[in-house]
Amino acid sequence: MIVRTINPVQILEAHQHGIWTLCLSADHHLISGGGDGLLKLWKFDVQTEKLVLLSSASTPHTGILVVQKTKYGKLVSVGHHGGICVWNIEHEKGLLRLHQNLGMETEYWEYNDRILETQTGHLITWIYLGALPPIVWEWSSEEGSYRLKQELPMNHVSVLVEDLYGNLFSGDRDGKITWWWKDITMQFWTAGQTLQAHKGAVRAMTWTREGYLLSGGDDCLIKYWQPNMDFKSLVLMDILEGHSSPIFHIMETKAGEIVSNDHGVRILAFRYRRKPEFRVWRKKPEGIRFVQNQMGFVRGYLPPDLLIIDEMEGSLTLWKRQQENYVRYAIMKNGHRDLIVCFEVLSDGYLATGGLDGRLVLWDIRSFLANEINEVQHESY
Repeated sequence: MIVRTINPVQILEAHQHGIWTLCLSADHHLISGGGDGLLKLWKFDVQTEKLVLLSSASTPHTGILVVQKTKYGKLVSVGHHGGICVWNIEHEKGLLRLHQNLGMETEYWEYNDRILETQTGHLITWIYLGALPPIVWEWSSEEGSYRLKQELPMNHVSVLVEDLYGNLFSGDRDGKITWWWKDITMQFWTAGQTLQAHKGAVRAMTWTREGYLLSGGDDCLIKYWQPNMDFKSLVLMDILEGHSSPIFHIMETKAGEIVSNDHGVRILAFRYRRKPEFRVWRKKPEGIRFVQNQMGFVRGYLPPDLLIIDEMEGSLTLWKRQQENYVRYAIMKNGHRDLIVCFEVLSDGYLATGGLDGRLVLWDIRSFLANEINEVQHESY
């Protein structure tokens, strides 16, 4: 197959010290956050087909690591220092306004780098492998703000995922997985089963559409778990081998298809002796089976059949499924001078990417999208 080249439509020097996060708001505005501690609000101009900066907001963070929209129309930012910030978007004025700062009453909540929003709209914030417990926040309609709900009594948490019923699963640095059962009446989580799942830290987990859990970690193994009949404990069904370095990401692209990524072998923070490898697995009648492996980091999945692969050289590639395997379909280059960290797909069929070089780059991928994109899956460092 001929690999097509996609050149950037627009290159913006958007942030100093890198862009770490991009978020698309409910009204399709783009928000970028970076190492300079700024949040920037962008609008895609359909006439010029370019991004236009609407406003820039200083934040309490010295560096912004994650920005996420919530079910209540707010934005939440976390990062280096500055607590957990809740923002309003003033659409008519094109402004970002700080609505609330959570956790500033204690220094222990100043730094966060992970956010999970549950199906019921609770926010859970924590530090990756940090010594402090994850914090659960609930939305108060009467007060129009978030308030502290509970602390999950566990430390050194790497990953949290939610199942279809609102229960939580946590993985920690000691290789343990804990099942947190949800009290529907009280909207509260209590610890249930804890099991020794991996040697070394649990680094990745995903709960699939078919109702089973996949976990991966420092032992380079992926484990396939199913709930027991009593739905109170997990049963190990299979162990998937093949990765040669710790597994950092597992994602379900579509029902029955799993993509996993290992860490590669690093010399420095973002310099590799051996690049990360991704593997594609599919569920068959006899179990989950290996399909293919390639070098690169899976940044996301665009339905119905496109993988976005970071080749760790300042370029992204699109891989399209052809029968059983994904094949390299197009390369997006000449936009970034360093590694690409995050992306968002705009509703008009354009892709925005942010990287360590501080650039915000716009790409036209309309010809590669077969259908309207309703659900984009992201992965990140």
